[in-house]
Order: sequence, then C-alpha cells, then structure tokens
Amino acid sequence: MNPDASEPPTAPVRWGLATPQSPAARRRWTVPAAAAATALAVTGGVTLYLTTRPDPPAAGPVPAASPAVPAAASPTGDPDACSMVGKAELDRLVPHAEIDRQNRNSPEQSVWECAWESVSDASAEFTRTTAITVRLIRHKASNGRSARNAATTSYDLRLRADRRAASEPVKGFAYSPAVPLTGAGDEGHVRYTRSKKNTYATGEGYGRAGEVTIEVTYKADQYPRGGFADANRPVDEKEALREAELLLRQASAAVTAWQEGRPYTHPATPAPTAAATPSPTASPSPSPTQVGITVPVACTAVAPAVTRLVPRPENGANRARQPDRTTIVCWWESVNIRTAKGLRMRTVYAEFTTFADRAGGPDPEGARRYYDEQLTKGQKRAKAGRESAELSFGRLAEVEGLGERAYYQYRQVRNKTVHAGVGGALVLSGATVIEVGYAGADRPRDTSVTSRASVLMPEKQALAGLPELTEAIIRAFEQNPPR
Repeated sequence: MNPDASEPPTAPVRWGLATPQSPAARRRWTVPAAAAATALAVTGGVTLYLTTRPDPPAAGPVPAASPAVPAAASPTGDPDACSMVGKAELDRLVPHAEIDRQNRNSPEQSVWECAWESVSDASAEFTRTTAITVRLIRHKASNGRSARNAATTSYDLRLRADRRAASEPVKGFAYSPAVPLTGAGDEGHVRYTRSKKNTYATGEGYGRAGEVTIEVTYKADQYPRGGFADANRPVDEKEALREAELLLRQASAAVTAWQEGRPYTHPATPAPTAAATPSPTASPSPSPTQVGITVPVACTAVAPAVTRLVPRPENGANRARQPDRTTIVCWWESVNIRTAKGLRMRTVYAEFTTFADRAGGPDPEGARRYYDEQLTKGQKRAKAGRESAELSFGRLAEVEGLGERAYYQYRQVRNKTVHAGVGGALVLSGATVIEVGYAGADRPRDTSVTSRASVLMPEKQALAGLPELTEAIIRAFEQNPPR
C-alpha cells in the first residue's frame, strides 16, 4: 500500500448500508481465515485508542511504580524521563505519586514518557489531585532530512499551532498566548489551556534540545469531597504557567546533559504504599493496573488485515486486570500519512474484555450483561444522534454470523485530542466481549490531528473497512485467545 497515494479502493460494504434499517435489523456476516505475521515489539501509546472510544475502557489506566534510576546516562543509552524532574519538585507537586513510564519506537522517532499522579487532602473539605508528565521525542533522520531538522520542524509546527489556538480555539476551550522562554534548551514556550466551563485546566510546555523535542504538562484540581465535576476548581493560569515552565526547564537541562554524556538524574519518587496514597474515590474495588505487554498472537496474526487500512503503523498492547475481568488492548496507528492534499490519520484498535467469576472461571453471564449494557447505550445514542459537542453517533445495526451476537455503529469524535470518524463493532463470544475500531481523518499539511479543518472519515468508508478487519480479529481470537 502506498501511503502517498489516495485512499485505496475498498470492497463494497457488506452490511447493507444503502438501505436504512432499524436498530434491531440483523445482517449476515461470513468469516474468512486470518493470516499469520511476525510479532511486533510492545509499546505504550494508546492515546488515539482512548480518545476515539465511545466510552472509557472497561479497565482504566493505572500508573505503575518507577524502577530504580541509573546514576547517569549518555546518548548511547536511552534517557530516563522519570529521572528528569527534581525530587523536591515531585514531593511538592505530586506527593506520594504513582508513576507510569511508557516508551515506544518507530522508524521516525523514539519516545520516552513518564507520568506522575497524586491524590491528597487539601483540607477537611477539599481533595486535591495533581498530575505531571514529561515526554521526550528523539527524532530520526529520514527522507533526506536530518534528525535535528525533523525536530526543529516538529517544534515549529507546535509553536504555530499554539499561537493560532489562542485566537482560534477548539470549541469549548480557551488558550493563553504562547509564552516564549529563553535558556530552556534551544527553544521553548509554555501555554495555559482551560475548558470554557472551567472544569479542566493545564499548564503545558514545549521545547527542543538538538534532535529531541520535549513536552511537559502540569494539571491540578481541587474539588469538594463527594462533589461533582462542575464543582471542580482547576489550576489558575499563573500557577499553571509557573509550574509548566519549571518542569520544561528541568527537563531541557536534563536532556542536554544526557546528550553530552553528563549525569542528569534526580532521585525518583518511590513507589507509594497503600497507606501513603489516599484513594481518589470510594470505589469498592481497587483500580486496575494497566501494563504494556508483548503483542498477543491474536493481534500479530491480523497484521495483514490491519496494514491494508493503516500503512506502516506504530503498534503495541496493554493489559489491565480487575477482580471480575481482564482487558487486553492492541492498537495500531499512523497519524502523518502524506497524501496529495495534505496529511491522513488512520488507526485501529482491538479490545478483548474477558469476564471471570469469583472462582476465577469463565463468566459468560457477566460478558452478556456487559454486552447488553453497551447495546442498549448504543441504541439510545443512535436515536439521539448527538451526545455532546465532541461526540455524535450514527445508526446501530446488529450482525448475524459473528460470535454469538454482534453490532456495529459509526461515530464522529471532535475533542481536544483528536478529530476522527470511527467505525466500531462489538462482538460477544462466550465470556469475552471484543470491541474493534477503525478511525481516520484527513487534514491540511502542517496541522495536528486536532485541526478544525480535519475532514473526518465518512460513515460509508469507515464501515467498509470494518468487516474484513473484525472477521480476522475474531477468527484470530478463537484460535489464540489473548491472556
């Protein structure tokens, strides 16, 4: 498949979209065999998967403790993003933090990311949550362009986008002007983002040091105990910009030291103890732990079906466990496919949620209840059409011949993270519910996946890509269920 060419021809939609059907209408769906492929390395980036799903994942993201940090590193080894913020700042901003590190690699760049999250008692009446992230992107030479030039271009695009957002914000959000910094790497700036309803706000910093671009975020909220989201008090602009600048300066200095082979590490915040970390909610069960895993055979086997839709993708897999279920997510994404008219994004995800009873055995009834809940929710969304300014739904149709029960539905996503048209399918198979998504959009060159000029993948095209993909995933699942 040539990613520089226009979208390849797709087979006719086999779900009868030309004739409107009621949500209860059922269609025949045959299942071909899936081909095998070589296993791919694990990565941790699930941003597009999370932001194009109609609901939060069945097992949500949970931080993992940072392992021991080396005394120093050099460009011959990977940098440690979790060691690039000083202990004093971590103790002050995110006390008793839980830490999550994620790394990934592609032909164009290597990415190292660390996130800290903390929940603490601000007073007897208020709870405070804070989160910071540090993300390092080491660009690579490609297509006759040097690594440094690639990093410079990437930073320049970000700076232009942030300057434009201040006067042309995404609907529902407001952005401060980009504040340039000197002495933070080769170049850098910070900005403030706030939702119009004042329930969400962050300070963000972006910079460059040589061939590495650096991204940091600082988010803090204070809300009444037992209060609702609209009672939240997010961080104000002055505090957010101050802390974002501090984080960016520390990370930039650490990256420069790493590039020069000098020590740069700070003692990492230790893994929290159960007593030291207050629970953010009164949930009766502990939060699930999401960890990167080797891509399961059920996912590597469908590489041919995926790459027909997503050329040269980055991919990875994660697993999260809860007392009554285990969720495994495989994802593939390619966000900057060049076309004659601009840039194209394509992404696929497959989520396997397997339910277990108290004895640890399969729980088909739990899976059926979950499927029924999603089906009912999807039917209501189809009837309403638009759920919010960020999310709208097409009609829902059930499918015969795939698992025990199945349905598909189109949706459009326009949020702070991505704009995309998504074809989604949900399949019940024994004690497992399988969700498959195929998402995409086209946009002008030199714009991000959040561009308001994005043309979302239309319903017909998104659903045309689903049958072969979903059939291959279900067949691979039946042959090698992921664990």
